[in-house]
Amino acid sequence: MQLNEPGGVALLGDLVLIADTNNDRIVAYNQKTQTAREWRLLR
Repeated sequence: MQLNEPGGVALLGDLVLIADTNNDRIVAYNQKTQTAREWRLLR
């Protein structure tokens, strides 16, 4: 998964949440399962 200008990182349990600024999304990476999900942001 390619990030374009990550603007912030937060930890929530096993999740690493990344604000992917120029892709208008939030990426959630699960450290335990090594999988990623994304939420697209509407402008």
